[in-house]
Amino acid sequence: MAGLASTHIASMGAKAMAGLKADHVAKMAAEAFSGFGATHVAEMGADVFKQIDKIQMAQMLPTAFAGFKPESIAAMAPAVIGSLDKLQIKELAPAAFAGFAKDQIKELLPDAIGGIKAAGIAALAPKVLAGFDVDQFKELADEAMAGIGADQVKKLGTDLITSITTKKFEEMTADAVQGFKYKTLDLLGEEVFAKIDADQLGGLKVNALLGLDQSKLESIADKAFEGLTGDQAKGLGVDFINDLSEGAIKALGKSKDAFRGIGGLIDDLDTDIIASITGENIGGLKVGQLKGMAEDTVALLSNDAISGITEELAKGVTTEFIDAIGGKVDELSADVFSGLSNDTVKDLTAGIAAELTDDQLTGLGNADNLDLITDDFLTGITKGQADGLTADFLAGIGDDLDSLSDDVIGDLTTNTVADLTGDIAEDMTNDQFDALADAGLASFLGGNFTSVLTDNELDILGLDSTSTTVTSTATDAVTSSII
Repeated sequence: MAGLASTHIASMGAKAMAGLKADHVAKMAAEAFSGFGATHVAEMGADVFKQIDKIQMAQMLPTAFAGFKPESIAAMAPAVIGSLDKLQIKELAPAAFAGFAKDQIKELLPDAIGGIKAAGIAALAPKVLAGFDVDQFKELADEAMAGIGADQVKKLGTDLITSITTKKFEEMTADAVQGFKYKTLDLLGEEVFAKIDADQLGGLKVNALLGLDQSKLESIADKAFEGLTGDQAKGLGVDFINDLSEGAIKALGKSKDAFRGIGGLIDDLDTDIIASITGENIGGLKVGQLKGMAEDTVALLSNDAISGITEELAKGVTTEFIDAIGGKVDELSADVFSGLSNDTVKDLTAGIAAELTDDQLTGLGNADNLDLITDDFLTGITKGQADGLTADFLAGIGDDLDSLSDDVIGDLTTNTVADLTGDIAEDMTNDQFDALADAGLASFLGGNFTSVLTDNELDILGLDSTSTTVTSTATDAVTSSII
């Protein structure tokens, strides 16, 4: 073996290397090692690597290192590991890094550390990565930090954590930052927190965030708070949330889950924060959280916040909520009124009725619990709101229809009148028929409505009392005018 040259080695088949023994290697000239390729190295037994010395290893070409296995690395003496250069390390198969031990890794020169890629870092055992000294860690390529995991971060000493630069931190994943503990996260510089992104912030443990110095918390960009999760927000508590900027609070609303996490804390938030809650924020709440909100809190909500209440949250809107928002009630959408709970519909008052817009009344007309509406609510609807009353609304309130004033009936739209049915007719009073006639609306009534009327009712409406329906000619004319 002593006479073998690199050309001889290079010409050998890779399978021949399986028969190579440790004592063979001991006799080989260092120059011969430049003939080994990756396929050769992959076939060599671990005992062979125990015998290779620093001089021999230095001659091995970087391309050969792609063939190294974990057991190959594990068998090498720490001093030999220390002889590896950056180019050799750069070509080392990622899986091979799993073979490094702590006493080996600390022998690598800082320059050689710069050759480790992200996949190599990921393969290192946590205690091995923690074995780097500061000089080695500083030489680690920024992009290699993308390979670090949470278990590895947990093992890092304070000296290594404090040496993490902004660029290194920017490469760390949301999974990796989960490894920071209470107070260890606070070891990072303020400049690092200024660059933290939403995914990273969402990956941090609650206790780690609670250990942050206030100045570092304030360094976090508002946009990053889009990544805060509901569990984090809930765990951080009122004091933490109250310390956030207005911009950060708004960013929380980008993630409905995050704002849902502080939904149960809203009553204890600072008043200026409550007032800054947006429509997006509100959209993240649960029905129970909206329903349980204190009236004093509700009164502080902005127009924008109220406009963000969706149909899905409608069951959380109570009459107490409506009373508390006062003049901002018109910010509630028509869809909200179509989805109110049974209890809320039953509790609607005349005072609330008088505040509703046409669209809100129309939305209420689409509800499936209109039969629960009380006479008190209906008496509060005024003539000026008649445009919001649809045939569906009138049909839904059933025999409570007589609670609507004659003025309201007389101001119904022609479209609504044309859609009135026989069931609605049976619930109307003579005074209401008279109101339709006085308003000149009788001619718009359809056959379904007039077919159930008595001669007296037809007479009140000024329709032909010899027939229970409007003549076909009149009906066609009305239909044409509506179309």
